[in-house]
Amino acid sequence: MAEGKRAARSVPPTDDLVALFQAARSNARDLLADAERLAQCGSFPRAHALATLACEELGKGYLCLAATLPDVTPEDFWRTFYSHTGKLRRTHWIVAFGQGDSAVTWREFERSVSGDSGSSHAVKLRGLYVDYRRGRVLRPTDISAKATHRMIGLARKSLAFAEEFAEDHPEDRFLVFEGFITAVRGQLADPEAAEFVEVLWKTIYETYHDRVIGD
Repeated sequence: MAEGKRAARSVPPTDDLVALFQAARSNARDLLADAERLAQCGSFPRAHALATLACEELGKGYLCLAATLPDVTPEDFWRTFYSHTGKLRRTHWIVAFGQGDSAVTWREFERSVSGDSGSSHAVKLRGLYVDYRRGRVLRPTDISAKATHRMIGLARKSLAFAEEFAEDHPEDRFLVFEGFITAVRGQLADPEAAEFVEVLWKTIYETYHDRVIGD
């Protein structure tokens, strides 16, 4: 699809955005299950690729939640919706915040997440295609078990947040959400960035709760 056509499309209505989040979450669950089965059989390149696709689907779901905010433009939405690294970036974003290891600046965090997302996409392609670089034949079998299990772990963590966020008990989802915000506050050294993330996710939570759960 041409960029011009994407830009001309509007952001889907909120009900559709929530439905997209739910569908992407379900598909990610299936992709992850297939990846885990392949890994158990020793088919690490394909397992890695499917786990990465699961992460992309989860990133798509998080994008749709974020798009319930009016600040997300149609251009930004559709550009990311069709971008492999753009969707992976959102999954890495969620999981990295959940780690809460140390305080970093917003710029450092963004640089780290962007690098991880690009690397994940590149390794996914390596697991599917034979390539040739700098006089070397690169084979999918070069993808290690360690790299595969690391990607499966990333998908599990991201899916766990998506599943808990959409559980049937509003009070449990609220605790998950509050824990996420606490991690953001503790990890970001930039107070303005932490405040922005807090407002963003509170709005997303309220929108999802109103549309799916009701009063």
